[in-house]
Amino acid sequence: MAQTHDLTGHWKLDPKQSTKPEVEFKGKLRTSALKWKAREDKGLPDGPYRERLADYEKQHLESQKRKSAKNLKRLGLILPLISCQSLQIKKRITGNITQFIFIYDNVLERKFTISSTGRIFSAKGNELSKNIFGYTLAYFDRNILILETDTYDGHRIKEKISIYANGLKYQQIFDSFVLTKRVTINKLFTEKTTL
Repeated sequence: MAQTHDLTGHWKLDPKQSTKPEVEFKGKLRTSALKWKAREDKGLPDGPYRERLADYEKQHLESQKRKSAKNLKRLGLILPLISCQSLQIKKRITGNITQFIFIYDNVLERKFTISSTGRIFSAKGNELSKNIFGYTLAYFDRNILILETDTYDGHRIKEKISIYANGLKYQQIFDSFVLTKRVTINKLFTEKTTL
């Protein structure tokens, strides 16, 4: 569990050196499975009006499907990770147990314990930390803190956090049933001055 750099502190996102989530997720969200329901308008006579109404309803449904492919809110619990603008990292050491607390945008708190065995699972699953997003396995690989999370709503996230050129490099890899393929977001945070 070698760690030469301290991750703790108040960090602020550098948007110019970070990936824009909207760009990375563009075209990678699945469309919602909306279905067209044929209407039973007994008061409408057969003919061109009924056909035009049916065509309009089909076009409206297709429009709703296209909109769903652009709506990042469909990502559910992982949206705060994606849109995070600031990050506060605290570290507690009690005996041989290291615990981190990440606070996203000064609102959302996430606690997890570092696994002393690395990326090795026991039958009991004691290495997993239950937090606001789901179950997280946290471990160090050289100087990189790695978080592997299975969220409550079915997403899988791998996060890699390290110190890079006086900043905090935070890579997020998202794999989800809502996505057509894996999405990687790279964020660079710079140290925030205290007020």
